[in-house]
Amino acid sequence: MQTQLILGIKLVNLKVGYCIMKNYMFFCLVVCLFFPQISFARNYYGAIYVDETTGIAGSAWDFDNDVDSKKAALNSCKIKSGKKYCELISGWGNSCSAVAWSPKNKSARTGKLNDNQKEAEKLALEACRRAERDPRCKLVASVCTNWETEEVIWW
Repeated sequence: MQTQLILGIKLVNLKVGYCIMKNYMFFCLVVCLFFPQISFARNYYGAIYVDETTGIAGSAWDFDNDVDSKKAALNSCKIKSGKKYCELISGWGNSCSAVAWSPKNKSARTGKLNDNQKEAEKLALEACRRAERDPRCKLVASVCTNWETEEVIWW
């Protein structure tokens, strides 16, 4: 009796092995012909830092990782405000985020929503007005990452 190993399957007969290999190659051919590409959704990250004494915000979006987005947003905030200290108010991936700031209490609140920037802004303003009890809360940043973009790998 003859045995051989094909794709991790121990086969008793060479003829059976040929049939499996032939079918496997046919399957690969069909996949390659009808599905010439494979798409992988990318993750995009964003961050918003705020100088809470002035309400000046720095933001960054569409970064490949959360560390880089936070560094870029922090640098943006420091440059805009001219100060060394800015606080991380929002960090996210594949969605929208907005930050509202209270001039009365010198603090910021965030609102996040998967795919709607206007709703994220509304949530941020509501959170600020409710938590800070300040009707003068104002939006200082509103950003969406580009979560719909895909990285395409061609075969």
